Amino acid sequence: MKSLLSSALAFLAITTATFAAASNADLVTGYVPIAKALAADDFPAVQAAASALSKQAIAGGAAQVGELARAVAQAGDIAQARGALRPLTQVIEPMAADIKDVTVMYCPMTRGTWVQAGGPVQNPYHGKVMLACGGPKTAQKQRPAIAAAALRRA
Repeated sequence: MKSLLSSALAFLAITTATFAAASNADLVTGYVPIAKALAADDFPAVQAAASALSKQAIAGGAAQVGELARAVAQAGDIAQARGALRPLTQVIEPMAADIKDVTVMYCPMTRGTWVQAGGPVQNPYHGKVMLACGGPKTAQKQRPAIAAAALRRA
């Protein structure tokens, strides 16, 4: 009996861990079109993608992501949607760490991050005006360390 209970608990733990990882991948995958639409200055696509993520997240038990995505979907204009992206990104970014084919990006001008699929920089905070502003977050964090090292040598 004890062995059966242990086996059932182990199965449940593995199943739950697998579900959580799949759920994170689904949420990140649902987030990426929001950032892409903002980068393209396509407000209707932003609203549609954010609404879809909100519904998906709430149905999957990720209420916080659902509410934050709903805030993006219900924004009155693209500027408000860009503002609502930041708190959504703060929740999504840690989920993206183990997801293949996405990159966490950083914009030094807005000091904001976002997650995007591979390819050239597509900054959702500036859209077409400054589409290429930013780069991978890890590279941005290394620059101050490199600069400090160079100053110590001088």
